[in-house]
Amino acid sequence: MYLFILDLSIELESASPIIYKLNKHFKKKVSICSINFLQNHSNNKILKFLTSNNINFDEYPIKNYKYVFWKFILFFTFLIPLKFPDKIRNYFRTLYTNKILFDKEELKNYLKKNEIKVISMDTSIPKKKKNIIFKASKELKIKVVGYNTGPEIIYHTGQINEKYLKNFDYYLEQNKIRNILKSLVKGPKIKFLGSARYSIEWMKIIDKIYNFKSKKPINSCKNIGIFLTQDTQNFPLNHPLIKRLLEIKNLELKFRNKPRDYMPNSLCNFYRDEMDTSELINWSDTIVSTQTSAILEALIKKKRVIFLGHLIPKSYGHWIKKYKNTVFLTKKDKDLINFVKNNYKVKNNTKYLKICVGSLKENVILNNYLGFYKKLVK
Repeated sequence: MYLFILDLSIELESASPIIYKLNKHFKKKVSICSINFLQNHSNNKILKFLTSNNINFDEYPIKNYKYVFWKFILFFTFLIPLKFPDKIRNYFRTLYTNKILFDKEELKNYLKKNEIKVISMDTSIPKKKKNIIFKASKELKIKVVGYNTGPEIIYHTGQINEKYLKNFDYYLEQNKIRNILKSLVKGPKIKFLGSARYSIEWMKIIDKIYNFKSKKPINSCKNIGIFLTQDTQNFPLNHPLIKRLLEIKNLELKFRNKPRDYMPNSLCNFYRDEMDTSELINWSDTIVSTQTSAILEALIKKKRVIFLGHLIPKSYGHWIKKYKNTVFLTKKDKDLINFVKNNYKVKNNTKYLKICVGSLKENVILNNYLGFYKKLVK
């Protein structure tokens, strides 16, 4: 009845709490399919949790000779040196964007066979894939719900307009920080339901999935968790600030690479990380980041957050001035070193979290999503 279409690995983090909640209410009526043949989700701990709760997961297309052929070719990607030239990355970018292993009729048969009434997917899925989904859904009179992977944590300069949401029946936004055309905000298409990923109800499930236990300090080192961006962006592993942090005594650093990548698993930096996002946050005393919404999980778990505001391009956006005291906000490189060396107390972030997440009460947000989806199928 309800189908969640996944593309990149990161989308599972956002969709999984909604999938979990719907499945809890509509037993065996919620399913997942991945349309990205370049990546394999089978080792994802959250996906294993969902499938253990009898949620069906398909690597789509099923039993398609093109799919089998490309999976065979990709099996050998582990032979490619990790320091590959940019032209190989561009090659995979082209594959990800343009290589589609299914057509409209094949998808329609899949949707009919599984009696799908509602499709949900990230709005950032490549245009060619989305067009096939839109056309198949329209012909079968299936509602299409769009959502954005993460909640906004800074004021963003880009605007969501009517063209962006043209073929979606509904669009689920997590907060009102994003720059959205005013007429759309007041219209029936956009629903502000809060951040499912950072709802208190789901945070408790995450703790169970990873089996987190209270840690006992072994030494006097400070545990610093660092969220990196890709090599071409503003805070990669080779950034000079990383080298400066490594030179400070009594710091233990662990890294998490940005999981939004279209490369095959064996070539993705995040695939080789020691810890997943939630694991790193749980381990850390302090989180250092630029753009990831994972800082919300860190704030909920009472971690110190150092936000590298001075590395955010002005054309991209800026930190919310009203809540500048929520995190340790840098204005220059040396601010990071100062914040790390000193034992500043965790800031009061309740108001900011309510703005970004929606509610800090346990059952409110996922019940919002459940109520919305229940109305779509009568």
